Parts: sequence; structure tokens; C-alpha cells
Amino acid sequence: MNDPSSLFMILLVLIPLAVLPLLYLARGNENLRENFSLFGSFFNLFVVISLYGASQRGALPELNLGYLLPNVPLSFQIDSLGFILLLTAAFLWPLATLYSAGYLRGHHEKNQTRFFSMFCVAIAATNGVAISSNLLTLYVFYEILSLSTYPLVTHHQDAEARSAGRRYLAFIMGGSVGLVLPALITVYVKAGNLTFGSVGLVLQQGGWSAALITLAFLYGFSKAAVMPMHAWLPGAMVAPTPVSSLLHAVAVVKVGVFSVIRSLCDVLGPAFLTEHHTRYLVTTLCTLTVVVSAALMVSQDNLKRCLAFSTIGQLSYILLAVSFFNKTGITGGCAHIFMHAFGKITLFFCAGAIACHAHKKYISQFDGLGRSMPWTFGAFTLGCLAIIGLPPTGGFLSKWLIVTAALKAGMPLIAGFLLVSSLLKAWAFFPIIFRAYFAPTPKGEHLPEGDCGWLMRFPLLLTATGSVVLFFFPDPILRLAEAFAEQVLSRGGL
Repeated sequence: MNDPSSLFMILLVLIPLAVLPLLYLARGNENLRENFSLFGSFFNLFVVISLYGASQRGALPELNLGYLLPNVPLSFQIDSLGFILLLTAAFLWPLATLYSAGYLRGHHEKNQTRFFSMFCVAIAATNGVAISSNLLTLYVFYEILSLSTYPLVTHHQDAEARSAGRRYLAFIMGGSVGLVLPALITVYVKAGNLTFGSVGLVLQQGGWSAALITLAFLYGFSKAAVMPMHAWLPGAMVAPTPVSSLLHAVAVVKVGVFSVIRSLCDVLGPAFLTEHHTRYLVTTLCTLTVVVSAALMVSQDNLKRCLAFSTIGQLSYILLAVSFFNKTGITGGCAHIFMHAFGKITLFFCAGAIACHAHKKYISQFDGLGRSMPWTFGAFTLGCLAIIGLPPTGGFLSKWLIVTAALKAGMPLIAGFLLVSSLLKAWAFFPIIFRAYFAPTPKGEHLPEGDCGWLMRFPLLLTATGSVVLFFFPDPILRLAEAFAEQVLSRGGL
């Protein structure tokens, strides 16, 4: 019999889904529909914080809903890594909902009810991934997330959006079905179960192809966008900016790196990856992704594509840090999930505000725009600092830990590459800021009067402020990341 307190966990999946019929009933009333979305997001935040408080008083029990396979139940349990993903989605969902209302109204977008509905399903799937206690449960919710975000990517329903949607599904579901599913079956046949933390030693003793199984998880969970499985991400920028913020900060890519971390740390395990030396394979591929994506950023004129290549590199920062398999690296990598989310969603919020209010999406068009939209570009500047990894933002702390972890792992060259990538990001971002504030306005061009509306301005200012707050008060996230690092290294590491 499950502990009654564990039933509270299932609310994390049910709350976003319960909003769906309310959205349908309110489809003719914008204010009511968006209020339902906001109510669901705040209720979800309340449940996450309540569960976090309960976890501080003792481990949360597992919730078992029945068996999918022998020894493989559909089951939920939240550990410290799961809480990092839950808190990321819980804090950003209400802000993204409020911002989406302003953006969709400003652009007079069609199918707004479908947009908010699919957003809710995506959050439910993200929560499901975060609380999964075994690989098959995670895989089920991972696929639900893929299917629910396809209508968001193709929201505009034009030829460009459909093309991007086909590429999105080809990479995302092609990787999960073609690589992860065979790897999952192989692990199950070899170990007899898929529970996180219980199969690594069995695999270590097996002596089968370690490189293939490692690559299958690294590239199969292609939402993590490790090159060359990254091409879907820049193409998905045809979607509305609130979708881009969902893809890059709240749900999709964070679920990608989360799933790879689970596979490396809780399925294969540090002992397996160290024994077979495949952790160096992960380190090398992620380092290449970090450097190449940063170089590609510099050449982009479309702001959203520039941010997309930035995201690709940041995701590999996380996986690279984890691949060191020391406490500093796993702590820094897991903390970066949360730190990066606030910085990146700020940048996408700002990109959408610029597109909606000033009707500009190319960096070369930003001359003088910072003087006309000071709040938006002030937030954009803080977001840039967070992504580059400069104080006073939380991104500085997590990147500092990652570089330190590279040195502790005896890899000074990798640390050098990380610093080079940060310099390339500064090379890409600082000219945008300079152009917006100091470049003269082109002759004959009229800049918009005032900043964007409060529905868009309020969320981007809050997320920018959040990046600064995390610099001064990082302890809750760092404690969660450290607890997960200790849990992983108790099963072997460096």
C-alpha cells in the first residue's frame, strides 16, 4: 500500500492536465482562459514547494501505479535532481503564461487556446519526467513531451513551420525510438529491471559494447542537442517566441539533458563509464559542441537563431560537467540547469518583446533601440551576463564550478576551451548591447515610443531579477545539486 503522502506527487501530472477542459470551456474569453492557465501554474508551484518542504523532513516514498513490465512499474519518486527540474518548470510556468498572453495578443495569433493547452500538456510531461523512478516511466513522459510540443513548433501552420515540425519530429522521435528504445531494451534484458541506481554494477560486469550504449543515450535523447543531433533546434525558431522560451528554458531541452544525466549517472553509472573509459567520449563530444556552437553564434544576424546556438552550447556545458564524475562537476552541471533557465528565458522574452513592439528580429536593425526600450534591453543585458557566465548572475556560479571541476579532473585544456567559448559568447552578445544603447538611430527611421506592454515587461524583468538573486542566494539549488552528486558518487566516481 502506498503511503498516502506519496499520492501528492501525482498532482504534478494531474494539475496541468486538469486545466485543459477549463481552457476549452473558456475558449471564447481570453481573460478567463489565461486566468485558468495562471491558476494552474500557481497551484503547481504550490505543490512543488510543498513537496520540497516535505522532502526536507524525510525522503518521499515511492508511488507505484502498476507494472508496465515484470520488475518495471509505472512509478514516481522525487530525488534532488528531480526537484531541480520541477522547480525550474514551476517557477517559470506562470511567468511564461503571463508573457504568452501579452505576446499572442500583441501578434493577434490564431489558435491561442490550442497553444495554452499544449503548453499545459508539455508541463505535465516535464513534471512526469522529473518524478520518474525508472527509465521506462521517464521514456513514456519523454515521448508525450515530444508529441505535445509538435503543435507548438508548427503553430503558424505555414510551409516553413511544417518543415521545421517535420525536422523536429525526425530528430526528437527518431533519436528516442531508434536509439534510446533499443538501449532501454538491452539494459532491461541484461539487468532485469530499469530502476534508477540499481543496474549500473550489473552492466559493469557484463563486458558488452560500452561505447554504443553510451552514444545511444547521449544522442538518442536528442532534446539535449549534442552535435550533430542539434539541427532541429535552430529550425524550431520559426515558432512563436513563447514556444522558443518553452523549448530553451522551461521544458524541452532541460528534459533532454535531464534524461541524459539520468542515463549516465543512474542507469549506466559512474563505475560503468569509468571502467570502460566512455566518459571521455562524452567529454570530447560535449566539448566540441560547446566550442563550435559558440563560434556559430557570432555569425548570426537573426537574434533567435543566435540564442538557439547559445542554448546548444549551454546544454553541453551541463553534460560535460557531469562527465567529469567529481562532486564539483556534477554539482555545477546540475545547478546550471536552473541558472541557465532564468538567463535564457529572459533573452527569449526580450527577443519576443522586440519583435512584437518594435517589429525587428535582426541584430543589424537594433541601432538605438535600447534607448527606446530601456527596460527590455536592461533585462537583456542581465540575461547576457548570465549566459556568458559573469557576475552578478547565477550563471557565473555554476560556470565557475564547471571550470573548477575540469581542473580538478586534470583537464586544463577542457577548462581552456570553456573559457574560449565564454569569450565567443561575449563577442556575440556585447556588440548587440553596444549597438542598442550607443549606435545612432538610422536616418529616417522612427523607433517605437516607450517599452513593451506590462504583460510582457513584467515577466522579463522578474526573470532578469531572478538571475541576479541567484547570484546572492544560490544555496537551495546548490544543496540539491550537491546532494545528487553525493548520491551518484556513492556508486563510484573520481
